[in-house]
Order: sequence, then structure tokens, then C-alpha cells
Amino acid sequence: MEEEDSDLEYSNPEFLERDQKTLREQVAILKSSFSTEKVAKKKTEEEAEPSPIVSSIIARAAQQRQKVAARQARALNTHPKLDDHGRVKMSLRLDEKRHLMLKLAAAHLNQSAQEFLVEAFDSHIKKVAKSCGGSEFAAMVNDVDQE
Repeated sequence: MEEEDSDLEYSNPEFLERDQKTLREQVAILKSSFSTEKVAKKKTEEEAEPSPIVSSIIARAAQQRQKVAARQARALNTHPKLDDHGRVKMSLRLDEKRHLMLKLAAAHLNQSAQEFLVEAFDSHIKKVAKSCGGSEFAAMVNDVDQE
């Protein structure tokens, strides 16, 4: 019975016209709420103001870059105190196992731990310099080799 009533409503031209008008109004409302101007404005507002999480990540990354740049500047601008032999004093912290391995390897090669570490350091730095290509660092390593 209900189906027949709805069929009768759609056969009535006045009902169809009223229904189409209501649909057109709803479509117009939807279109206005999603107008390109509003969407564009919303996008520019979102782009202008990143979320707090993104802002904090960007700020932390900038701080890290500043810290690294400051460390590099200090490393280049510091003039270490030299001992009587023109060397810089530094310390190395090793666990007991590594300390024992250092002593045994140096003794086996009939070297001091100092000589052993300097040779190991030089060898490793040469490998690193090769991967740097034509950098200033590689040139510095070559200069040390020639001395």
C-alpha cells in the first residue's frame, strides 16, 4: 500500500516540482560549502600554519643543525696545547676487554699502545679519506702522509 502511495506522489507534477526544487536547494548549499575559494583559502591557511607537531620537529631540526655547525666551527678554530714533541694530549676510554686486546696486540707487534693506536688511526683515516674524494679532508690526510 505504501508503495502505491509513493508511486502516486511521483506521478503528481506538483510533488515532482517541489521535490526537484528541494534537491536543487540542497545541491546549491553543498556547492557553496565546497566552493573553490573556500577550499583554496583553507589550504593556504593550513600551509601558513603547520601543525604544532610539524613546527616542533622543524624547530628541533634547526637546533640540531645549529649545534652541528657550532661544533664544526669550534673544531676548526681551536688551537690545542702541544706537548714537548708537538703532539696533542687526548684520552681514550676503553672497557677492560678492549684495553687487554690493545695491550696484547701492541706487545705482539713489539710496539707501545701509543704507536699501535696511531698506526690504527692513520690506517682508518686513509680509508675514510678515500670515500671523501677530492675534499679538503682528503688533502689534509695526504699532507700528513707526506710528512
